Amino acid sequence: MATQLPTNETIESMTDLFGYINDASDGLFFSGMLLSIFVILFIMLKSGYSSGKAFLGTSFIVMIMAILLSTLGLLTPMYMYMTILMVAIGAVWSYLDGTE
Repeated sequence: MATQLPTNETIESMTDLFGYINDASDGLFFSGMLLSIFVILFIMLKSGYSSGKAFLGTSFIVMIMAILLSTLGLLTPMYMYMTILMVAIGAVWSYLDGTE
């Protein structure tokens, strides 16, 4: 898919620029960014918490970012719903870790 190059006339705000980047990468830019943030945050939180709590905290942070990006039209709603499901899974996992 050919994407028109950005110029002063076509890019009026940062949202337009991010939209261009997302269109040029066929919608994979922000989903890849969220995946990278998820991995980095999970590794950071795993050092101080159990796996369930680290997964829950990471999923919650990424879910907030996904909701914001989806509201701006920069992320497919499917990824937003997937992060909501990940928070639910993390809540169950964290609860089960606490009962042992």
